[in-house]
Amino acid sequence: MGLLAGVTSTVHFVILTLSHQPEFRGHSWLPLVLSFNWPSVVYALDILGWDVFFPLSILFAAPVFWGSRLATWIRVLMIASGVLALAGLSGVVANDMQLRNIGIVGYVGVFLLVATLLAVLFYRATPLET
Repeated sequence: MGLLAGVTSTVHFVILTLSHQPEFRGHSWLPLVLSFNWPSVVYALDILGWDVFFPLSILFAAPVFWGSRLATWIRVLMIASGVLALAGLSGVVANDMQLRNIGIVGYVGVFLLVATLLAVLFYRATPLET
């Protein structure tokens, strides 16, 4: 998850700060480096973050949740989120960025449910006595 945060923060910071600078704007190569149109360097890095680093982190975290019905739902939804996010890579393989929407469903839609259930789980948790 740390890799995802680093990559996506860097990508968006570079786009926001450099793409509008006069020194960059006039170059023909700009769309190949700093645009969110396929293919471009920053788009490929964004895909690396969200369709590789996110699903790997979420799939590795999923087995931690067990022992209650709520934890089981969290684990199942985390696995679904990770698998869908990985499936977003099919857009790169097929050179069809519409297929990336599968991944977006995983890391936006399903993960929103995961985050909500995690909030409930952590709210219900009782602190350990020291």
